[in-house]
Amino acid sequence: MTLRVEAGAWEGRPVLFNVATPEALESLSQPPVNWEWGGIFLLQGVLQPFVIFVLAAFSVGVGRRNTAARRADSQGASRFGIMVFFLFLVGEGLLSHTLFTPIWGIEIWPIIVGAVFTGVTAWAMYTAGEPLGRRIWPTMFVSSSLLFSQARVPRRDPLIGQSVLVGLIGAGLIFLLDGPLRWDVVEPLLGKPHSIDIVNLSRIIGQRQALGLALNHSMLIGYWLLHIMALVLIRAVVRRPKLAMALTLAVWVLLAGPGSLERVLLDLVSAAFSLFILLRWGVVAFIMQRVALYILWFARPLEMDGWTSQGSLILVGMLILLALYGAWAAMGEGQGQGQDRRESVG
Repeated sequence: MTLRVEAGAWEGRPVLFNVATPEALESLSQPPVNWEWGGIFLLQGVLQPFVIFVLAAFSVGVGRRNTAARRADSQGASRFGIMVFFLFLVGEGLLSHTLFTPIWGIEIWPIIVGAVFTGVTAWAMYTAGEPLGRRIWPTMFVSSSLLFSQARVPRRDPLIGQSVLVGLIGAGLIFLLDGPLRWDVVEPLLGKPHSIDIVNLSRIIGQRQALGLALNHSMLIGYWLLHIMALVLIRAVVRRPKLAMALTLAVWVLLAGPGSLERVLLDLVSAAFSLFILLRWGVVAFIMQRVALYILWFARPLEMDGWTSQGSLILVGMLILLALYGAWAAMGEGQGQGQDRRESVG
């Protein structure tokens, strides 16, 4: 197979890299094809946004009722919203290209507005989901209540430490399934050629941008809060737990977007594993798993000995620090004291 490689650089850094086959080059001379309104468009352009809108509207309505009835965990929701606010503020600030220049005013106000929006949204969704979820699946919000609802935020708690470690292990297993096993085992068994490792320009990052990626998880947390709200809403309507979990997996796969049969099956396995972590170890482990998985994908360097590997080292260092904190917190308190605290929260 003949490949045509197009590459370009500026100041020694790659800015263009394209690998094209003869078939792809021939398609450039063909007349454009009119857009057809098929099932993929209806799935991704209509049904998926509609599901997100229903979940958001449900969160607003339930949140208002919980606040009016004083069922909401005000302290936990406030701390959760403040955490998301600062994650957005610091992460976007580090990713900004103008914030550390004389024209910093161009981006500072959009960053502040975005941080306020994400913080308020996280507060509203926590206010809506936590009381209802605590009644439906009591164990699901125990770890988050320990982390956000105590008079003082615990530095070392066995349950929090275990949740962090479980989230990291879960992220590693999903990355192994969707990464090396898919590339080197599943695709060869299906007779597919080994895919060319394309250059992801988002991985061409420096140290400051890498630190920003390691901290800026506010939008990701909000996105996965929608998944938790889907579980809570379905379980509140459907009485049978197994049927509710099956419908939840269907909605989660829908939110992942359309793809090939192989992609859908991988999304289903990943969703089932994440749902198991959420119901067994709680919200903290679930969100930690998704955050760590996000960091893992960005931690893949373009070249191990190049300047682009420096940002990857920062991301790997962030994962190591999280693992060390999880182990330190898990061993920080006696099991009896930790159990008493969990019972008092529950």
